[in-house]
Amino acid sequence: MYLIGENKMWVFTRFGFISIVQHNADPSTLLVRSRTIEPLDRLWPGSEVIVMDRADYRYRIFVPRKRVSEVMMGLLDGLDYPNFKSACTDDDDYQTALASVWRTMYGYQERAGDCR
Repeated sequence: MYLIGENKMWVFTRFGFISIVQHNADPSTLLVRSRTIEPLDRLWPGSEVIVMDRADYRYRIFVPRKRVSEVMMGLLDGLDYPNFKSACTDDDDYQTALASVWRTMYGYQERAGDCR
């Protein structure tokens, strides 16, 4: 079931972190946001990037929902590494951020326990 406003996504790629949300007025368009420009340029080359210096996500693009889906499937189809963090060696700062996310989510797992 698809609920407008309920579908939000964070995605960590080898190129960087992106946040994907539905456009507030057009359900066929998604707003893809990033804290760095690289993932937007690498995944959706040629897209018009909106730069908002004071926003929580500085870089933003509007992409047709179908195109976002195609790119996400391409990432899955091209997955060729056994360890994600080890595949992200091009940017030391990004790798440090990924390690921090890993530690935070591991702590969450430990606190949550077995929730079956």
